[in-house]
Amino acid sequence: MKNIIYFLSLISILSCSDSSDDPTSDISGCTDPNSINYNPDATVNDNSCQYPVDNSDDTISGCTDPNSINYNPDATVNDNSCQYSIIGEWSITKYTVGPTNVAAAYSSMYMDIFNDRSMLFDFTLLDGSYLLIIGEYTVGGSNNSRLTITNEFGDKTIWDVIEITSNSIKLYSSDVLGQEANIEAIKF
Repeated sequence: MKNIIYFLSLISILSCSDSSDDPTSDISGCTDPNSINYNPDATVNDNSCQYPVDNSDDTISGCTDPNSINYNPDATVNDNSCQYSIIGEWSITKYTVGPTNVAAAYSSMYMDIFNDRSMLFDFTLLDGSYLLIIGEYTVGGSNNSRLTITNEFGDKTIWDVIEITSNSIKLYSSDVLGQEANIEAIKF
C-alpha cells in the first residue's frame, strides 16, 4: 500500500508542474523583429508591437551644399539659399564686352579677390606680355550681389553677380566702355 501512495503522490506532483517548462505552451508578445519591443521568445503575436516614429515628413529647409558659407548640416531640402564667397583666385574663362570676345586676345586671365577688399587682374596676352590691374571692390545690393570695382586709376565698374557656386561665378555689367559685358570664371 505504501507503494501505491507513493506512486499516487508522484503522479500528483508531476501533474502540477509549471507550464512554463512546457515547450508547447504559447507565449504572447510582439513577434516582429523590426519593432522596438520585439520579443524573440513570443510565439503568438498579441498586436503589441511598437515602431519608431517616422519623422521623414519633418523636412528642414536650408542650404545643403557643404561648400557654401551658410551650409546647414541639418537641412534635408535645399531651398536655394546657399551663399558663396567671391574671395579667392578665379580663372576667367569668358569675357565679352558688347560683341567682342575679349578673352580671345589673352592666353590666360586671372582675377584674385582678397579679404581686405583689394583685387588684382592678371592678364597674359597672346604675345606673352602681361597686363596687371590693381584695384579694390565693395559689395552691396540685394543679397550682396552687386560688386563695384574701382581700378588703380579711379575708374569704377559695377558688376552684378548673376550666378555663383563654390567653384564658378558669372558677372554682368551694363556699362563697360559704354557696352554690356559678361565675365565667367572658375575658382582654382
